[in-house]
Amino acid sequence: GGGRHAEAGAVLAAEPADAEAEALAGLVTLWADDPAGAAAILSGLVRDGTSPTSVRARVLLLAHLAEAQYRLGDWDAAASNGTLAVSLARDAGVLLGAGVANALASYVASSRGEWETATPRVAAATAAATALPWWGARLYAASAQAVLAQARGDHAAMEKALRAYTDPAARGGVDRIGLLPWRTLHVEALLGLHRVAEADAALVALEERSPVWSAVDAARLRCAITEIRAPERARAAYGDAMARAEGVPAALARARLETAYGRHLLDAGHRRGAIDLLRTAYERFEHLRAAPFLARCAELLHAAGLHPPAAGGALALTAQEQAVARL
Repeated sequence: GGGRHAEAGAVLAAEPADAEAEALAGLVTLWADDPAGAAAILSGLVRDGTSPTSVRARVLLLAHLAEAQYRLGDWDAAASNGTLAVSLARDAGVLLGAGVANALASYVASSRGEWETATPRVAAATAAATALPWWGARLYAASAQAVLAQARGDHAAMEKALRAYTDPAARGGVDRIGLLPWRTLHVEALLGLHRVAEADAALVALEERSPVWSAVDAARLRCAITEIRAPERARAAYGDAMARAEGVPAALARARLETAYGRHLLDAGHRRGAIDLLRTAYERFEHLRAAPFLARCAELLHAAGLHPPAAGGALALTAQEQAVARL
């Protein structure tokens, strides 16, 4: 609980090997902003059939594996493991596990616009948080509410949900553990509400923590603030953000950065560069089946004169581009 992830990992590594210690090591790795490392540990336990013996521990393992896979962009696997965690928690009647599992399993459904799945999962996580006297349950539910609101483009609902993180008892625990993703959601909500000064301060607090996976979202949000406060430096900021995104396996965050940069170039009249970025982002969103984000990217492509076809096809060219291609 002190945020000393490296020391915690070393202690766990020195302990006699067992499934529950390995699962805890996976959670510590995820909290240290390393979803790739966490997925490797947790998926290894699932694959090798050495998952923890207690039902609650198995539920938490599967749910956090789903979270790691969601962050990385392996959404089909995340959806499968999340559904399994929810089912196991329901069958075993594990309230704590059910709250966490429903919250984490809602991320893919929300980001794919599968409202009929996402909404009851968020509701179940919220109900569990109400029934449990534990700050963590409230924060899992709050993050699930915020991700659902993000997919719907509802910044006011995002900000309202994330007020749970202002509770001193909860905030102290989160900051000691070092959890970061909620901070990018908070900055995005504040920016969407045009509360730029607050968003900037919140983003500085995140940047000071030297995030790894969260750095791609943080870089996109820094570009958005730069566009508002120093537009002459925005293009350079986007270039730096794209360089930072290289090698970070965060599919959704990278596609959203490419969309934002493409929109910026389009606004500045740099159509060719904008189209290249928007096409790449569109393909990433299409692979994830991230329908809400795909729709926003498609709107920008339409504005650039392109017409995205039905899923599975190549992006359509304008008549002028087809003539150039034939030449």
